Amino acid sequence: MKRLWYLILFPFLLLVIANCSKSTKSEKASEGMIKIYLTDVPAVYDSVKIVVSEVSVHKATEDDDTLSGWVVVNDSVQTYDLLQLRNGAMAVLDSGSLDAGHYTQIRLLITDGSYVVVNGQSYDLQIPSGYQSGVKLVHQFRIEENKLYELILDFNAEKSIVHTEGDKYQLKPTIRVVAKVTSGEIVGVTVPSETEVFALANSDTVAYTVPMIPTLMQIQPSQVLMYWQNT
Repeated sequence: MKRLWYLILFPFLLLVIANCSKSTKSEKASEGMIKIYLTDVPAVYDSVKIVVSEVSVHKATEDDDTLSGWVVVNDSVQTYDLLQLRNGAMAVLDSGSLDAGHYTQIRLLITDGSYVVVNGQSYDLQIPSGYQSGVKLVHQFRIEENKLYELILDFNAEKSIVHTEGDKYQLKPTIRVVAKVTSGEIVGVTVPSETEVFALANSDTVAYTVPMIPTLMQIQPSQVLMYWQNT
């Protein structure tokens, strides 16, 4: 009698296991990949170091694109020297899997320990209360199954640091978000070498670099008006 029950239950158990396996594969297939880079434009400071303790993205509901919640993609504390991230150099803020769907914002949590070096003197960067909950960047993008989406966060250290009374420095981040798939590069040698290079979209400066050999800037394809200025 027991053997008969085993024979009846065995096919049923195989069916349950097969369904569980299919369910697991389906969940994995609903994920894509995201990679977020950090870069910077030249600045007059000796060094600018920022401490990032968290990188998050904001997911929207599929039906009406309303905000549904923040998703932490990286919570490891990392220090970045912004002035080393220029002329094409980039650091990876995050790289990993992310649920497929529509996302509307990126948030960076910049914490204490960030500082600027001016004429050899180090100053702590004060973070105003409005930024203590994180720097929110509006940029809509979609993560698709089994595909990689890459973002570049172009941090403008020159515009982001405010010198206040009492020789204090505040960090009010100015960051431009560009999808890496839509960006391009301009590479060349400037003559004479004491030259500043700008990329313009209409009257707006969208990229800027100081001389290097070769000179390289990340821009979008439509941003093709260039000019050189001797220093």
